[in-house]
Formats: sequence, structure tokens, C-alpha cells
Amino acid sequence: MNKAMPIAAGAFFALLLSACGPGTGGSGGELESSEFLAQAGARAAPVCAATWTQGLSCEPPVVNNVVPPSHPGTTRVQFASDASGRPEFVLSFEGNQISLEGGCPRRSYVGTWGQPDGKAAAFFGGYLDASLSQATLGIGTVKVLPASGEGAAGLQLELRSSSSGQLLVLLQVQKLAGTQTSPRSCP
Repeated sequence: MNKAMPIAAGAFFALLLSACGPGTGGSGGELESSEFLAQAGARAAPVCAATWTQGLSCEPPVVNNVVPPSHPGTTRVQFASDASGRPEFVLSFEGNQISLEGGCPRRSYVGTWGQPDGKAAAFFGGYLDASLSQATLGIGTVKVLPASGEGAAGLQLELRSSSSGQLLVLLQVQKLAGTQTSPRSCP
């Protein structure tokens, strides 16, 4: 057998895997949260120090609005774009991170709460959708929405491209009670 044959087959297989993209075993070009924080010139900070965290479950609880820099953040809390068993989007908070998944075609974002020098704290992380071959730095801000007639206050996530300022996602979500969920599958 020709010795070059297994090497060529291996190279071909590696090429196929790298072309698959994220979520399919390929590379997808994803960066770690710390790399996105560094790109933004931010340092990690405790999300429980934010003004909008009433819906989170900060552990240990924040007392008298004093949050030490080493605070571990929130236990897992999920919000959804609708009240169905399989919402279009699911927004999860855990520790000092946020993750968004959903939509068709699929969009995802994973960010860490950070504080850039001289600017407002926000989430800094990787945004990926069907039009991108690798994750791009997205900056996420969250604000509390007033309570609606049917329930508690919700949150609004605004996610923008750090390079162009383009709006990537504007999403209003309600807190899920109890059970964890994932977004519905694309057809």
C-alpha cells in the first residue's frame, strides 16, 4: 500500500471537519471569553454588581449592594422569548456569563460580564450566526422591562457588533419558572 494514501486520507478528513463549523465537530473559529474581554479592553467583573440583576439568583446573596470583585455570580437562571415549552430563543445566565441560543437560522452568543476602562460594564463575547464563518466580538447590554399585565418584569438583551456598532439581536425575554429548556429546533 502506498504510504502517502493514509496521510492524504487524514488530511482530507481534517479538511472536512474544519469546514463543518461550530456545533458539528469543526473548529468554527470560536474564541474563549477571556480573549473577547481582552479584545474589548475589559476585565472580568461580577455580574451581580449590575443594576438590572433582580431576576438573577446571586450566590452568595448581595447584601447592602456590596459586591466583592471575586463574587462568583449567579446560579443558572433562564429566560425565554415566549412561554411555550420550546421557545424560539433561550437566554441563560450562570456565574458571570450569559449565553443566547435560538432562531432559524441559528444564532448564538456567549459572553462574560466585564468592565472596560472609562466605559459602562457589559457582556463581551462571541456572536455567531449563519452568515459568519467564525465568532465575532459582540457587546451585550441588558435592561429590565416594566412588568406587563400578565406577569413579572422581563429583560431586554441588546447585542451589537463591536467593530461596526450594528445591531445583531434585540430580544425581550421572560424568566422561566423552574424547569430548564432549550430553544426549538430548526426545520
